[in-house]
Amino acid sequence: DAQESRGLGDVYKRQVMKCAIISVSQAGAKLAEKIAASLQADVDLYERKEYASGAEAKYFTRVMALTTDIFTRYDLIIYIMALGITVRAIAPHVQHKTVDPAILGVDELGTFVISVLSGHLGGANDYAREVAEIIGATPVITTATDVHGKVAPDAIARHLQARVEPISALKTINGAIARGETVDYFVDERMPLAAEIKNILTSFGVAAKPLAELAQTAAVGAVVITDRTDVRPALSHLYLRPPTLVVGMGCRKDTLQEILADALCQACSQIGRSPLALAGIVSTTVKEHEAGLLALAEQYRRPIAFYPPEALLKVAEQYHLEESSFVKNTIGVGNVCETAAILKTKRSQLLLPKTKFQRTTVAIAEATSLSWESGRDTPQN
Repeated sequence: DAQESRGLGDVYKRQVMKCAIISVSQAGAKLAEKIAASLQADVDLYERKEYASGAEAKYFTRVMALTTDIFTRYDLIIYIMALGITVRAIAPHVQHKTVDPAILGVDELGTFVISVLSGHLGGANDYAREVAEIIGATPVITTATDVHGKVAPDAIARHLQARVEPISALKTINGAIARGETVDYFVDERMPLAAEIKNILTSFGVAAKPLAELAQTAAVGAVVITDRTDVRPALSHLYLRPPTLVVGMGCRKDTLQEILADALCQACSQIGRSPLALAGIVSTTVKEHEAGLLALAEQYRRPIAFYPPEALLKVAEQYHLEESSFVKNTIGVGNVCETAAILKTKRSQLLLPKTKFQRTTVAIAEATSLSWESGRDTPQN
């Protein structure tokens, strides 16, 4: 679900961490209430009416039916019940580690918190540790890299908010890491966010190497952190695509998601960047109900922000940007994609200036931080 946040004349629609906690007993309901009070998330409690905690909650009768209803609606689902019930409930709905929610299993006495599904990309391992700390339990984590005391690249990817490509390479790279074989990390220093990325790697105890050393590495595999498409290692590897690209988009009414997605890919290709490096999409409030734009943001699971025409007009005037008189007369500003990208990033130098595609225009700017919420004020002279 999207949440709107209004401030400084903008409208944001972004994904927030949504959590469901399901209990089937009085003790479990009380434990769920305790977790909800401390967990940094938007939490919904699901309880049996006869075992209600007294807190605000939604009632249900069957775990299987409830799971069917909510499985795709939450980032994290915590089942406070026997693990067997949890496994049977989620089994028909499990798809892939890139889309499945994080699943935790907790016994009703709060002794153990088990990471069941999506341990790395979904964050279940981290959530297990967090919930265990809240209730004084023991976290149970069984992923191979964690068991061997190693850091998995998909765990790092989550903290970088990066996308893994190709996902099929994870098994090979993680297997090598778990066996104690050398897998080197390389950071593309052409990215303005390279220093921020290196700091995060350092916090994991990972030493990053520059891309210049990639061809000489003696490692069995490589994790390459780059937003560019011109890096092609010869050895076994996977890419982490950090969110470096802010994409401004304007479009005609009722433009289909598929058309917008094609334009996005073409635009990224023109500047040699991967569309998986998308940080978010920006546009005008006039388009905040455009189904195609909203669906595109959902497709990439990235936030989308909308600015009012008057805010975009100031940017157009400040930077003397070319405007369409027809569009300006229609919505109040004649340049949406460039002005929105500049307003979000405060960077007037664009990677891709306003470029026309079928039914849409696209401009791309470099993100100023891995955090989408930074840089929300207007550009400075």
